[in-house]
Amino acid sequence: MPAYGQRRLTQCLQSEEGQRVASAKKHLIVFLLLLFPGSPLPASAIDTLPGDYTALPDGTQTLQSTFTYGTSNARFKNGDRVAGKQSLDTYSLQETYRLFVTCGGLTLSPTVIVAYGYSRPAYDSRPAGTARGFGDPVLAATVYLLNNPGKRTFFGISPYLIPPVGSYDKTTSLSLGQNRWRFGVNSGYIVPLADNVLLDVVADVLWYGRNSDYVKDSTLDQDMLFNAQTHFRYLVDVTTALTASYYYDVGGESKLNGVPQGDAKSQGRFRVGVMKYLTRSQRIRIDWGMDSNVNNGFRKNSQASMSYLVLW
Repeated sequence: MPAYGQRRLTQCLQSEEGQRVASAKKHLIVFLLLLFPGSPLPASAIDTLPGDYTALPDGTQTLQSTFTYGTSNARFKNGDRVAGKQSLDTYSLQETYRLFVTCGGLTLSPTVIVAYGYSRPAYDSRPAGTARGFGDPVLAATVYLLNNPGKRTFFGISPYLIPPVGSYDKTTSLSLGQNRWRFGVNSGYIVPLADNVLLDVVADVLWYGRNSDYVKDSTLDQDMLFNAQTHFRYLVDVTTALTASYYYDVGGESKLNGVPQGDAKSQGRFRVGVMKYLTRSQRIRIDWGMDSNVNNGFRKNSQASMSYLVLW
């Protein structure tokens, strides 16, 4: 798909240069059709990282590999801690591909995210069942409405589609695939606060389709989930940055066979990290974080990730 998308978007560029197509709206529609050509992880919004909404030069491609390990030692229901010894370990490997292209005066960035994971509950959480396999892929399209590299200011909107093609097992509530369509919109704004300090502000809303083959042959519906994110970057030098992030989720109450479950989210989490460019085309990032408060579900007491990005 990356090669196909790049070839078609290159054709779009050549056409725009040769015929001077003036309508940005037309280009946007063409771009979205190319990204989702007739349909070729978790029940949460898309978490971004500091700098994700930075627009790169026309024609740039990136591939990022991220390994994440998380552990939880408590589970909550309606704000109360569930009795017993609750434990959950999660492992995941995620691949993210992005292409940046300028078309019709707009900077666009198609993105594909694929992840493989393993979830292992222990002690009193063991009845939830283990889960292993691929998560549902994420197909996204960022449209930059503001792209000013000179002032280090960017604003983009990213509609994304999550088709139900991941590994699904209705016998476990921890299944990595969700057997339902999901659609969301993520938007981000980057602005410098000082010469060496940058602020990212991101908002996300996620809609859920119906899973008609849920646990015990039930039907699962879910309300919209809203998410807000803030990121701070302190630039130590031209190749190194220290980062701090905070995320907050609200909503997303589920319904089993039409009956509300009272499990709406109202929870926050933070993350700190460091990223370093080894060369002009290679970057590593190390992050650590934990949940600050959880009213429903497992509370992560530690989550660490390491990523390697290459661009060309």
